[in-house]
Amino acid sequence: MKIKKVFSLLMFCVIIILCVFIRNEMLTIVSSPQNLRHFLLVNKKLSVLIYLILSATRTLIFLPAGMYALASGLTFGSLLGTLLTAIGTTLSGIIAFYISKFWGRDFIQKILGNRAKNIDGIIKNNGIIYVIFLRIVPILPFDAVSYAAGLTQINIFDFAVGTLIGSLPGAFVYNYLGSNIMNFNSVEFKISVIIFVSVSLVPIIYKYIIKKG
Repeated sequence: MKIKKVFSLLMFCVIIILCVFIRNEMLTIVSSPQNLRHFLLVNKKLSVLIYLILSATRTLIFLPAGMYALASGLTFGSLLGTLLTAIGTTLSGIIAFYISKFWGRDFIQKILGNRAKNIDGIIKNNGIIYVIFLRIVPILPFDAVSYAAGLTQINIFDFAVGTLIGSLPGAFVYNYLGSNIMNFNSVEFKISVIIFVSVSLVPIIYKYIIKKG
């Protein structure tokens, strides 16, 4: 048992060091949607695969998902970009889910604090429906939901399906904006900005209603 704990600690330290190194390298690539698009198009034949790998591992290096989604829309267009973003975010959620399972409740709760307990209670009692809800209405950070879900009784299938379905609306909003981000004077860009701002207000309005209620 002691050897297992030491091995687990060593593995964690190695992963942290790798994540710090990779994050520093990735910051240049994902500093803007245009930079990430350029990186993907340099490797055009493998661009879809590279994007999915980058998106899936994003949760390990704590980079903003929105930047990836904007770059996806800019590179692949709003429809294909939406699908790839939803798949990529689902994969990143699954990775976070299993990391949480591996390192256990105490470790993840130290990172997430009370958010872990709140998500635990919600998902444990309502399963896939609340996973979809928490993805559509992001009242809690995406990665926090993924890590905390690994501490609950929800199975991986329900979590993955809920994440995929719930990620689609937000993925479309970001990708639609990303696909029009280079055309500042177009009607489509103005519409995409209005949609983006409107959707961004949803969690704020929801929290306000809950607080008042």
